[in-house]
Amino acid sequence: YKSKEISQKDCVGEIKSIPIISWFFDQGFQNINYYNQSVVLSVSAQVSSSGLKEMFSTLIKRHDALRINFDVQKNIGYYNTKHLNGEYDIPYFDISDEGEIEQNERIRILGERFKFGFDITKDLLFKIVVFKLGENSYKWLIIAHHLVMDGISFRVIISDINAMLKQYLRNEKFKLERKTSSYSEWSNLLQDFDCDSKSFWEETCESKFRFLGNVPESRKVSFLKVKLSNFLDAEKTNLLFTKANIAYGTKINDLIVTALFVTIKELTMQRDILIALEGHGREDISKDVDISQTVGWFTSIYPLRIILNEDSLRESIIKVKEKLRNVPNNGLDFGVYKYIKKEIDYDLKDLIRFNFMGDFDTDNSESDIAKLVVQNTGNDSDKNNALGCLMDINCFKTQGKFFINVIFNGNMFSRECVKTFIEKYLQILDEVIIHCVDKNESEFTASDFNESGLSQKDLEALFI
Repeated sequence: YKSKEISQKDCVGEIKSIPIISWFFDQGFQNINYYNQSVVLSVSAQVSSSGLKEMFSTLIKRHDALRINFDVQKNIGYYNTKHLNGEYDIPYFDISDEGEIEQNERIRILGERFKFGFDITKDLLFKIVVFKLGENSYKWLIIAHHLVMDGISFRVIISDINAMLKQYLRNEKFKLERKTSSYSEWSNLLQDFDCDSKSFWEETCESKFRFLGNVPESRKVSFLKVKLSNFLDAEKTNLLFTKANIAYGTKINDLIVTALFVTIKELTMQRDILIALEGHGREDISKDVDISQTVGWFTSIYPLRIILNEDSLRESIIKVKEKLRNVPNNGLDFGVYKYIKKEIDYDLKDLIRFNFMGDFDTDNSESDIAKLVVQNTGNDSDKNNALGCLMDINCFKTQGKFFINVIFNGNMFSRECVKTFIEKYLQILDEVIIHCVDKNESEFTASDFNESGLSQKDLEALFI
């Protein structure tokens, strides 16, 4: 559907500033080399050492962003051509003689060791470590520095690995799909991107909301990383991902964000609420650029302001749904205004950050040889790296349950306080689900009639 032929040549040269990369260097992390993403694949096939290296080489060749290094004086990336000719080392550990508990502990200890080793100025920022658990039973730990990887990128990589595993077992030469537009093409597009939403972001940033009031600087500087988790049971999770969305024509994100805003309202007694929201950032803003299969870090982080004047769940759900539908380019514009145009100067560090990572259960299909699994492989980031936000909330679905992970500074919040926050959130999410499931008929909202220009008030007048 794109109008321009996409080059299949190897990318070279510098990459202009991308908002999320600027955000990263803006944080002042204590250890910029140790800030990763990782996944574990359960692989039901034995691949020879030469087969593994050829597979790895094919990924490095197809996905130019995996060859990016960074000039830390300028804080910009460039394609390092030496990584095309590299002798790739794929660590291999046979732990098949050990029991399951010992295997998991070995994977955790070794995983953290391998995550620690990147130098963003010169190393290949992508790594695969193979563990043999038994006959035709392997786990592959895939590690990438976050500067070259995001959640959608990992899905692309896993899809490529499954394609190559099937080709390997059929003794076929590795062949992957054609490249989509490069990371540098996306960065060039953003430099000249003509967004027209400055007033929206200025109004958003006028909010006086403070979750904690004025926090002493001394408590911000001293960082103690703590993580707490909880989950919604399988029955409620199933309703959240299916029937609950019929009532107001919602997406899952609408309901889980509503629950967050209502939780914050009830805990702080404030109605004008501001949070930071993460989005995938891959917005379709040009007919010439297709990044659907492009590896790299595209994430958008942007402020979302909602004023909950009403106390009914119906009003809250509709307000959140409508607001999310009307965020310009799903938050991409905020990063452009802040980091490229430099026309907005608003710091998100004092906000709660929320990210729905998706439904991991749908990432695996029956025919996959490599399946995504949940496994403790040690810290993805240096424990001394600050969060860049007040509290980092990540939600996802796996093994039929909706999980919430909250990472926070233990010197600012007590564990008990955050435990209470999580329990309150799950209680309100439960109330949202029950409210939606019990609603007898579906209700349209203004964004369902985008072309008509109707407001929510107009719509309600029509249907009364």
